[in-house]
Amino acid sequence: MRAAGHGRSRVVRVDRGERAVYAVAGVVTSLAGALGRRRTHAVSKAALMPLLQVGLVRDRRLSPQGLGALLGATGAAWVGDLVLIAPEGGESGEASRRRLRKGAAAFAVQQLIYAGMLVQAGARPRPRSTAVVAGTLLGLAALDTAKESRPDPVVTAYGVLLGTTGALALGMPRSAGDLAIGRIPWGGASFVASDAMILLGEQVLTGRAAQAGHGFVLVTYALAQRWLVDGLAATARLKPVE
Repeated sequence: MRAAGHGRSRVVRVDRGERAVYAVAGVVTSLAGALGRRRTHAVSKAALMPLLQVGLVRDRRLSPQGLGALLGATGAAWVGDLVLIAPEGGESGEASRRRLRKGAAAFAVQQLIYAGMLVQAGARPRPRSTAVVAGTLLGLAALDTAKESRPDPVVTAYGVLLGTTGALALGMPRSAGDLAIGRIPWGGASFVASDAMILLGEQVLTGRAAQAGHGFVLVTYALAQRWLVDGLAATARLKPVE
């Protein structure tokens, strides 16, 4: 009994340690992005998804299917993270748009996996939350179309998947006593807010407002990934055999 208790406490300490490291990486990424520290930002942002993956691999309670899905989702997000890191020295508006399209394509894979897992977990869109998400994304699409003169098919397709995931996450049924599952709606809302600010930053904000907006994007993104991965992992854990 003593040995078993010691093992459980060690798992708790490891889990807390991983969360602390992720939290620090998220803070550093957000501050470096807002302050324009590109190298620091690039290193810390590139570490976010691997840190989540370490926690997933160490979670022995995850089903093989759940583990594979979440590793695939975070792997796609990692590719998107790398693509969306702006190069040193700046770039043209056309180059920035090409980079945005590539990042959106990578994140579309993640959103598709998240949406599938949410449906399997019993999430269903609710009229009110779906209307809020749809209204937000339609407004952003109109803004983007006005600036670009025509809809961007890649960004639009990603927006549809983002909206689907956001609406499903906001419709996730509550699970008594499980805080991780209870944070799934917060994760979905944070992801929509983060990506909305990306588009606003590209189309509207300039100067210090753009820098502050970039910091907001990164804070909400790090939180969204933490909450969604934790919550979806909780839905994908193997039930103990009675």
